[in-house]
Amino acid sequence: MSGAGVLFGVGLVTATGAQAYQPAPGTVFTAPNTASCNKYPCVLYPKSTQLPGGRLVMTFEDSEGDPVGQKLPLYKSDDFGTTWQKLTDVASPAALTQGTTHAAEFAKFTSNWTNPFLYVLPQDVGTLTKGTLLLASVVSGDDPYYRAQKAANPNWTPTGDGARQNVSIVLFSSTDGGATWNVVSTVAEGGSQSTRDGGTQQDPVWEPYLMVHDGKLVVYYSDERDPGTGENQGQTLVHTTSTDGVNWTPKVYDVGEAYAQNRPGMTTIVPTTDGKWLMTFEYWASGQSHNQYKVIDDPLNMENVPFNGFPGGTGGSPVLTRLPDGRILYNDNSGGNRVLVNETGRSDGTWKTYQTTLPNGYSRQLQYVQETGRVVIFQAPWGYGPVKYAEVDLGHSTGAYYTLVNRATGQVLGTGGKTQDASLTGNTPDIVTETNDPANDTQRWHVVTKNGPVTLLNKAGGRAAAIWLGATTSGAQLTQWVDDDGTDKKWNLVPTDNGYYKLQSVKNTAMYATATTTGGPVRIQTAIDTTTTPTADDTQEWQLVQ
Repeated sequence: MSGAGVLFGVGLVTATGAQAYQPAPGTVFTAPNTASCNKYPCVLYPKSTQLPGGRLVMTFEDSEGDPVGQKLPLYKSDDFGTTWQKLTDVASPAALTQGTTHAAEFAKFTSNWTNPFLYVLPQDVGTLTKGTLLLASVVSGDDPYYRAQKAANPNWTPTGDGARQNVSIVLFSSTDGGATWNVVSTVAEGGSQSTRDGGTQQDPVWEPYLMVHDGKLVVYYSDERDPGTGENQGQTLVHTTSTDGVNWTPKVYDVGEAYAQNRPGMTTIVPTTDGKWLMTFEYWASGQSHNQYKVIDDPLNMENVPFNGFPGGTGGSPVLTRLPDGRILYNDNSGGNRVLVNETGRSDGTWKTYQTTLPNGYSRQLQYVQETGRVVIFQAPWGYGPVKYAEVDLGHSTGAYYTLVNRATGQVLGTGGKTQDASLTGNTPDIVTETNDPANDTQRWHVVTKNGPVTLLNKAGGRAAAIWLGATTSGAQLTQWVDDDGTDKKWNLVPTDNGYYKLQSVKNTAMYATATTTGGPVRIQTAIDTTTTPTADDTQEWQLVQ
């Protein structure tokens, strides 16, 4: 093997030390009483962020119970996304300001309702200090349509939205990691959500997205307050800025009234590695969502920038996440469990598809975790939940990497240069032995311990070394696949001699990872008899070199 390495004993072979890892879907929240929902869908829009101390926080809409007094539930994870616990509820502006000098200003906002967005200030903005946790959410007053239906029939359950009043965007802040909250300001004030039950107004605001740019706090949002818009008619995309978080400039159009009838919505915007900005948004045409994007020079001046259809971009929820290394992730809501990755982070970069363990969902959140280098995905289906989560490795996560050297061939475990799930690159097994190339990340592997067994996660794409189609029969080839914690992706490290190990399949412990030919496929095979030839099983022995 070329290049010096350091060999570690099996007891020290881990990818992330003592950190746990949750690749299989888990549940954050299950609605206790869906019959009490005041609208449909009832549970959705999970959003999250990470605090400077490492804690993750997430929240979502839970429209169970009475519209008046509705709160946003807030959950926390202090183990980087592996487990989640309820932290608090963020009450309505009316409740939080009761008894203060601002009580009259916020009295009409009796519900902290939906479309939450969490954000940590990267710098001081006015009296809001760096590291402050911000929440922008859609708040409201009562719902007369809901009241009327319940009065006529106590057993009535909604099949759609109601007629919330005073649908507006309010900014909240927390300086203790989300435990307690203050109301900062009203960002944008709207009216009724619907004209149901005799109402005349139809001018709410939706879907806030926060960032700091040029020292200003920016809130992008969807706006139905323009003439000729309104629920089921259209909306525009706009933004407003503030130098103190309290006073906000008049709105500026990002996608203006000329496109309102196609109902653009859900702005997301991130910087690219070539000095541009990438903006994505929903866009309805011919009764279907066709997600769009803009490449812009100035995120505060983009109305006249043309837009184009995003590749694979149907189904709404066009959420972007930028990783610290410049890669950009995109929530592909067009079907399946996929995310798209722009590995160069450029505005003209190509997008690769990767499988995850969670199905698509409206406003599915992709949360990068600094300490692990992995992504926690949150998902809630359109309806009653539950809110689920899972961790996914998309490559280049933190921790040690190893080269696995086969004793018989002297070659290393690789993927033929491929980084994605095998189903996306020809639908054939792809793990082979290769001549070692120190610059080739597809030949490097995390060795993640899982209560005894290990999973091998590839550095380039985060995919696990798995048995093709989960087979248990001798001769089945190895391939790379998203880690779902299945036994076909778990291996027992069985020590032999001189620092070598056998990779014993957990799914069928009679089988071992075997490399019989130089440059050939790696397969599972039964143990090799060494009674006559002591080195006969060298094809099943591997050295782990960091």
